[in-house]
Amino acid sequence: MWSAKNQRHVGFESFGEKRVFLALEMDPLVLNYCEQPVSISYTDAEGIERSYTPDVLVTYDQELCSLPPLLAEFKYSRELMDERKWRRLQPKLQAGLEFAKANDLYFTLWTEQNLDPDHHHHVNALRALLRGPVDPAMETLILSRLQSMGQTTVEALVTALQEEAAPESVRRATWGLIASAKIHADFIAAGHPSTRIWPLNEGAAHV
Repeated sequence: MWSAKNQRHVGFESFGEKRVFLALEMDPLVLNYCEQPVSISYTDAEGIERSYTPDVLVTYDQELCSLPPLLAEFKYSRELMDERKWRRLQPKLQAGLEFAKANDLYFTLWTEQNLDPDHHHHVNALRALLRGPVDPAMETLILSRLQSMGQTTVEALVTALQEEAAPESVRRATWGLIASAKIHADFIAAGHPSTRIWPLNEGAAHV
């Protein structure tokens, strides 16, 4: 999956992990994230040395919040209800928790119940509009003009820039910046010209 946050493709091992990564892509507080970031050694119930690799390490933008880096594991809730799987998982989670405490991180377990299905629908639609990185010059142009305009719509921004860049290029890049959480949007539908947008540092009357 192409990640605008990381400017590279990221791998995932389940549909649930992909949903987590999509949510992180759209979170403006998230600076970047790394899949399978570290291998942690632990001893299982039989005294055997094993290793555990958490799913993701999330780094937050400290200019926007004071959240510590987050080490997280994703499991489907049905796996937590399976006694055999839960017994295998417990020592891994304990190892993750201890590693996080020793390294000034926060550790958590996510399930699909933490993921908003409506949000996922919007994100998936947006991802279809983001095929790769936005051209840096176009990004600078759009963000600069949006900063001066404040709260507006996608199509109004396109119109405002029509003498400086091709409308379709501006439109595509604007949705790419929304998909990478560099522009806030009040979703009507992904790709809809009347969708309201505003700069990251400006509040909205309605979200």
